[in-house]
Amino acid sequence: MEYWLSASMIAFALSIDAFSIALGLGVNKLSTRRIAITSALVGSCHIFLPLIGMLLGHFLSLHIGHIAVILGALGLIVLGLQMIIASFRSGSTLFSPKGMGLLVFAVSVSMDSFSTGFSMAAAGRETMLLLLLFGTFSMALTALGLVLGRRLQLLTSLSLEWLAGLVLLGFGVSMLFT
Repeated sequence: MEYWLSASMIAFALSIDAFSIALGLGVNKLSTRRIAITSALVGSCHIFLPLIGMLLGHFLSLHIGHIAVILGALGLIVLGLQMIIASFRSGSTLFSPKGMGLLVFAVSVSMDSFSTGFSMAAAGRETMLLLLLFGTFSMALTALGLVLGRRLQLLTSLSLEWLAGLVLLGFGVSMLFT
């Protein structure tokens, strides 16, 4: 039960940035079809990028053992700090999630899950559960953000990315001491 809770918290934390950005993009009054496509692509990227990270993390953990766990923890700490710092910077620009813009959006909000996948594999975590949770949470929160943005039709100046960064930072520190 504790593992499910931890895994769900990580998946939620990794999905907050997608939600936050999707909330702003939803103001563009996207069609239901565009929301479904965008959410599915973000969810897919949140599955495949951490899978690549997990495979790389597993390979490294076999060859360098405990060092891979430390590197993974440090990666989460750095990623968490970057997310916290980025959340307080202004100047984000909105683009329409179509064509190359859609791919850039999906990959950019999924890059943090690549690092997390690497870290979790190095720590010996279950791959399938994490991948499914990453994909499900990110797809659902992206869709929710796009729909809420479309309905509210306002830009939010409140970014929740700092909260995601704080959760990742906490998990990274926890990995160093367990």
